[in-house]
Amino acid sequence: MKPVCSIILAGYITCVTSGAAAADPINITGGSLDMNPSSGPLALFGNRGFTFLSHVDNVGGFFQATDQCNGDPAHCTPGATLGLAASFSGNDLTGAATLDGRTFDHVGSFGSPSSLDVHFDGSIVLPPLAASATVTAPFLFSGTFFHPISTSSLLIGEILTGRGFATLSLTPHRAFPVSWHLDRAVYEFGHDPSPTPEPGALLLTGVGLIGASAFARRASARQHRPRAL
Repeated sequence: MKPVCSIILAGYITCVTSGAAAADPINITGGSLDMNPSSGPLALFGNRGFTFLSHVDNVGGFFQATDQCNGDPAHCTPGATLGLAASFSGNDLTGAATLDGRTFDHVGSFGSPSSLDVHFDGSIVLPPLAASATVTAPFLFSGTFFHPISTSSLLIGEILTGRGFATLSLTPHRAFPVSWHLDRAVYEFGHDPSPTPEPGALLLTGVGLIGASAFARRASARQHRPRAL
């Protein structure tokens, strides 16, 4: 299969065969992005032994929640929709990674053939003003990990996918008391902070408990029934 080539970062040429790029995506099941409120650590953990640790900020990348609430408070009032989008890539996303037993140092650094780009998407409706508030909403994650193929100098793009829940800590904005200020935002992969059983599951559980109770009463009655002489 003939490789398809594209240019990434500072003049690097990426040659990726379409079959290799599409096979076995990396599913991110653990880790988090912790923005406090405009910078913080990013940790990714997934299948195939994938790990990546970095520190990001909204100066080198993009973090919509901080830009919208703290940068333009008029768009962070109760009832407004707050975007949870975030993007980091290239030299603004540096760190160390592992995949399939291999270690990649200096990912995203100048001169390194390895790099990442990551994207978070989602939104949440802001609550009524109070002394403080904590709100939670789901997010979707996608990305690509570019790295050299072990047997050649060509690069391959590994697809990253994932999902989780973002928890935002809010307080009233000091300069704009009718708006919210974002104090912290934590995106956690594969974590549901408040799992709620479906109504059908609750119904089945109730029916099961009722049935078990009736069975226990019948068994007790048989055990204490006097035997005929």
